[in-house]
Amino acid sequence: MHVSLEQFLWATLLAAHLVLLVILLGRDRLARFSWFAVAVGLSAARLLADHLLHGKLTTIAFYWQQYVLVLLSAIAGFLVLAELARRVFATPAAPTQPLKPSTWLSATVLSVGLAAAILFAIGPWPTLASISADPQLTPLRIVWIVALKAEMLAGILAVLATFAILLFGRRFGSTLRSHATAIALGLSTIAISQITVQRIIEGIIQSAHPSSQADYDRTLRLLTNLDHARVVLWLLAVLWWIILLWRDEPTLAPGTTPTPLQTTANLPDEPA
Repeated sequence: MHVSLEQFLWATLLAAHLVLLVILLGRDRLARFSWFAVAVGLSAARLLADHLLHGKLTTIAFYWQQYVLVLLSAIAGFLVLAELARRVFATPAAPTQPLKPSTWLSATVLSVGLAAAILFAIGPWPTLASISADPQLTPLRIVWIVALKAEMLAGILAVLATFAILLFGRRFGSTLRSHATAIALGLSTIAISQITVQRIIEGIIQSAHPSSQADYDRTLRLLTNLDHARVVLWLLAVLWWIILLWRDEPTLAPGTTPTPLQTTANLPDEPA
């Protein structure tokens, strides 16, 4: 049986998700990254549903399940970012003091505001007339817009969070090999690839005016290759998670020598 490149990438990506879930469970990572495990499970469910239910449901029912899963994945993405930030910047055992509540609030407002501004600038945004053109499809269009924009907002926040972790994480004991940093790097890679490919595809569709079947086939082949590249980067990010989450963090590995700050923090108080 002939297997297309698209089928091969889908099967490999789904298998990688399942292996990642097994590692999260078998290596006792669920307690520390429970929302990340939920996000991985939702991602695997989306892969299964989009592939197995395509052509099995009515068009409206298929898009309902698709956009609802996208929205749930976006919500899980926000919770994953909160989980990562807490692990990096609010861990009591960090070499420096955890962030104060006022600093948390300021950083959160600044990050969400910047991400929202970027989301608004990226666009495009549908008009009210296009949303309400068909009253029967208006609820589906609203869910579609909210889901896609929420997913994009979560991706932009993931990129901003990754920059923050890379810039300031070392002060709180987070290294490039720490699990929280590895997860953040993978999330930002997926987000950048998805947003970039989406913008390129939208630009090609708007500017393409095929005058022949050969031009149409060439444009379609280019769009397909771009989508394959996006899936490959997604797969590489999942493989990166598999490798890093299988290993213990350097600070948690047996026989690790604590830093002077950590050693001092573990000493008993001096007698008065």
